[in-house]
Amino acid sequence: MANYTPEAKFWFSILDTVLKIPGAKIEREEFLKKVYEKYCDQKTIDNIVKNGTFEAGIEITLMDKMACDSIEHHTKIATTTSFIAGIPGGLVMAATIPADVIQFYYHIVIEVQKLVYIFGFQSIDDKEDYFKEVLTILIGVMAGIDEAEKNFNEVFGSQISKKLTKITLEKVFDKTIARIAAVIGVQLTKKSIGRTIAKTIPFIGGILSGGVTLFSYFPMCNRLRRKLYDAMEKKIGE
Repeated sequence: MANYTPEAKFWFSILDTVLKIPGAKIEREEFLKKVYEKYCDQKTIDNIVKNGTFEAGIEITLMDKMACDSIEHHTKIATTTSFIAGIPGGLVMAATIPADVIQFYYHIVIEVQKLVYIFGFQSIDDKEDYFKEVLTILIGVMAGIDEAEKNFNEVFGSQISKKLTKITLEKVFDKTIARIAAVIGVQLTKKSIGRTIAKTIPFIGGILSGGVTLFSYFPMCNRLRRKLYDAMEKKIGE
């Protein structure tokens, strides 16, 4: 991180903190079995786990339903926990990072992984150093960062049902990832200031914090869902 800007380093410090929280990393096989068990027989589920939803022939409408259900579920949880974090003393602060920022991106990181697995991607190996780079690009898409969306199309669009590797990410230069991380860091700095001011007013601060989460989390997740849907639709049409 020596060449990263302070804003990029701030972002990665948040990501490091989030990934240390239990449950932040999704176990793909267990997750897919759980979400598809109501809709598929065991043979199909085994195929989904082994080869991904695309190779298993899952209808894109079912994938989208799973994605929408997951987003709705986590939006409710994230909004509720944001309300708690918005009340002074509601949650323990992580170093100098506001607790509600940590909990917000905790749910964002979880949802990113769930969405890519629902739409057919193989495991993102969290033991590799590119795990945070993958998350950064995808969260950049969620945040509407143009450079992230451009690189999504180039790197992820053709990777349905394939394992994301460091070789794949070589198409995205380190400087590009650094720029995406810096933009997220700048956005977070601005939001953090606003949330800190809001929380100086007891209870009302909690309402504002919960509202910010509701009107940020839901559209961010749906932006990525639409990108993944479009990538899958294109793959099916090939």
